[in-house]
Amino acid sequence: MAIPYSGAQGKVSTCPTETGTATNIAHISNWSVEDNTEVQDAAYFLEDYKEAAPGVSEWSGKFDGTPDNAASAGQKALKTAKDAGMMQWFSFHLNDDDFLEGPGYITGISTGSDRNGIPTVSYSVKGAGPLKLVTGG
Repeated sequence: MAIPYSGAQGKVSTCPTETGTATNIAHISNWSVEDNTEVQDAAYFLEDYKEAAPGVSEWSGKFDGTPDNAASAGQKALKTAKDAGMMQWFSFHLNDDDFLEGPGYITGISTGSDRNGIPTVSYSVKGAGPLKLVTGG
């Protein structure tokens, strides 16, 4: 029987190359990924029903948590990659064995704080190639 995923098992990691050593991004508490395919109208004249055909696929992601600019936390490297326009390989982990993985660019970083002084940071990612589902079990 499969064990459902738990939020405590989630994490986000990045790497500047597909085969390099990944860095877990510290203090991330939420992530989401959108994986979409455009559907093109493929209908011909004089047809009674529309037909559709799959088009181009794309993905984007977002993750957020608490800021930590220590070099070991990985967040400072994301700012450097965004500013330099450097592609990164992102892994969005459901647990240690199962994750979504693909190349992309950091397109935005939002930082804020609430009235209690708790800072937040949010990263937006635009995919730059296929998003793969990797499963270990």
